[in-house]
Amino acid sequence: MSLSAAIAALNEQQRDAIIHEGNTVVLAGPGSGKTDTVVLKVAHLLTQEVRPPRGVACITFSADAVREFTIRLRRQGLRPGPRLFLGTVHSFCLTRIIRPYARLAGVAELAERTVASAPERGRLLQRALDSQDVSENPAYFDTTLGVIRKALACEESLDSFDPRHVAVAHDYEESLHRQRLIDFDGMTFEALRLLQTDSATSDLLVARYPWVAVDEYQDLGGPLHKIVLCLHSAGTNIFAVGDPDQCVFGFSGANPRYLNELEIDPSFYVVRLRFNYRAGRRLIDAAEAALDVTRGYEADPNRTDEGEVILNPCPPGLEYQARSVIDEFVPALLESGVPAHEIAILYRGRGPMLDVLTERLAAADLPYILERDETFPITPLIKWLQRCAIWELDPTAPDIDGYSELVIPYLQLVDDAGGAQAEVDLNRWGRLIRSLDSGVRPEDPLGPWIRHVVDGLDLHRLLSRDGSRPDELESLSALERQTLEGDIPTISDFARGARVWGRIVVTTYHSSKGRQFDVVHLPGLQETIMPGARWNREAQRNETPEIVEDRRLFYVALTRARRQVVLTYSPSFTNRYGYRVQGHSRFVDEIASRLSLES
Repeated sequence: MSLSAAIAALNEQQRDAIIHEGNTVVLAGPGSGKTDTVVLKVAHLLTQEVRPPRGVACITFSADAVREFTIRLRRQGLRPGPRLFLGTVHSFCLTRIIRPYARLAGVAELAERTVASAPERGRLLQRALDSQDVSENPAYFDTTLGVIRKALACEESLDSFDPRHVAVAHDYEESLHRQRLIDFDGMTFEALRLLQTDSATSDLLVARYPWVAVDEYQDLGGPLHKIVLCLHSAGTNIFAVGDPDQCVFGFSGANPRYLNELEIDPSFYVVRLRFNYRAGRRLIDAAEAALDVTRGYEADPNRTDEGEVILNPCPPGLEYQARSVIDEFVPALLESGVPAHEIAILYRGRGPMLDVLTERLAAADLPYILERDETFPITPLIKWLQRCAIWELDPTAPDIDGYSELVIPYLQLVDDAGGAQAEVDLNRWGRLIRSLDSGVRPEDPLGPWIRHVVDGLDLHRLLSRDGSRPDELESLSALERQTLEGDIPTISDFARGARVWGRIVVTTYHSSKGRQFDVVHLPGLQETIMPGARWNREAQRNETPEIVEDRRLFYVALTRARRQVVLTYSPSFTNRYGYRVQGHSRFVDEIASRLSLES
């Protein structure tokens, strides 16, 4: 479909956002066609508004989003290159700000820093904790460290933090500098510092990218917000897309107020995407009840059903909830013809609800995938290798990318590693297809296949030359070690982790973000689970900031459903400490009240 035809097929609000010529905030709720809006805005800018050699930077939240945007932009004849940056915020800060401009700004050592690997980061953090006599596990303290460092970079108040923890953050930063290292958070901090202290850097960046589009703005945190404000002040046009109601990464420093600040800025034009093309009217009403607000979203005018909200009260105890969902509801859905991969069971996080679900799933004869239960490193590169394995085993598999989509990450890796411009894409395509054409069978050992692909694509050299993905290089080496030790015996075992088709998806609320299913089950809807336990019961009944954040998380989980959502709860349950906790989630009562259901 041509660009003009694709834009014409959108609704009025989407077209308005795309053709507006100035700074724009797009408030995009669940199922609103956000991705199409961003992709076609970028395509419109590159083909109609921004003249060569100037370009557009499109910043996304995750590697998976980069892949999806890349695929859709290629359908419009566009690919990342000199005129189009498409990547994560960390990649943008490192490759488009720090490395090109740090030397010009008089801080050459910054441009030459090596990206710290996970073991290096862990070692430096442990050293900082020891030096401040803080007896915290580095793995658990890492989140606190990130929030403190973001507050430092944004010059925000540190009054709510333990002074010893702040000292750990300072110590860790100094260690990075001494060892000429930079980590992922540091990329945004140093990029912000360059823009704030060197006007030439801002001017040069604005000259290169007169437009910057930012997806999932609500999740990207304070330092990126400051970077956007710097670029905006210097003359860059901003296209910010997000939904404050879906800000669920507060533990990492995300805050809906950053997008709200742009929304009330008079220099920004605000568009709210009104239609929800995913859910029917009843599901939309349930979602607004969960938020305890009214946003005015409308269902697709062409949709005939309203969707279904089912309240599923169970006897006391989470084990009864697991039995109800796994032994009764799910088999009935499968019997009625709902595909297994269109059924999701979502849980808040590790704890007693997950324990009983896991136990019941293990005893049931159901096809399922329990995400976050991997036996090998999971990074974008490893997930790509899994998809390659599925493609080689069965190129017609229904749940995997086609070859034209699989080649995109490889082309990007070659480009990031400074691939020769003379090497045309056709040569790279040929190298990949030769590496994936080894005639393997599902029961073949994984080790020889991994070595064949890694050597054929020269992945170790590419990752070493790129330098910005030390964790990918480390994960690849770890995977190779595991195959030698026999931990992942066959190609089929390895590929299974990327297969969703035909399997019920069991995952966390957070991991469900950006996905959709016909039916969503939400067990464990108890006070102290969702919303979570904090302080005492009286305080728990108040609308604290933590409760408001839990509302957003519950909203995200609820809005994954296209057709049906099942809310499962009990009058009481026993928590992990052996205490009996009374009361089902207030969110159930609020939805029941809005929809006139009996809870």
